Amino acid sequence: MDDQREKQFEDWGAKQRKKDKVRERTKEWRTTIITELFAMLKARLTRFQWSTEGWPASQGRQRVDILGESKVPRYFVFIEIEADRVGCARNIVKAWMYIEQNTDSGPVLLVSIFSPFFASKNRSGKEEAFFVAAKAQKDTNQKLTYKYIENDEWPVNSAQYATVVSNMVAQIDDFITGYERLLS
Repeated sequence: MDDQREKQFEDWGAKQRKKDKVRERTKEWRTTIITELFAMLKARLTRFQWSTEGWPASQGRQRVDILGESKVPRYFVFIEIEADRVGCARNIVKAWMYIEQNTDSGPVLLVSIFSPFFASKNRSGKEEAFFVAAKAQKDTNQKLTYKYIENDEWPVNSAQYATVVSNMVAQIDDFITGYERLLS
């Protein structure tokens, strides 16, 4: 019986180490993506004022990971990095609440960027986000528009990160171009 308990404890320890490794990888991924994406957005999409400081108006503790503000036409780009939190619909609710509480605000393009954590078995959080986003878009009469970017593989070096971030910026630019057509 002691051998069986010892084996269970070893299995539990191995699972915990694996979870810790995934958490560390997603934390590193999130931090690197925010830093690199912010720098590249500032360099490439210069018609926006980019910030990592939060909302366009003070909203207490809630904030977005990266904020872009366009003056003409006036609207906002909220970018949320979804690293490993299963409850990613919360970020959509934050944007939805922002629109409801700031009726004089410009429209919002919300972009969720999903880490590879969501590529396989952790899809439920992403699916919930899609469901809530559809409801939010309808409820706000399209004042909130939702787009997302999926990542299937973990970058392992700076060259891969640069490629991943460059591709993200291109996708965000495409989202913005389509969004601006809708606004005009």
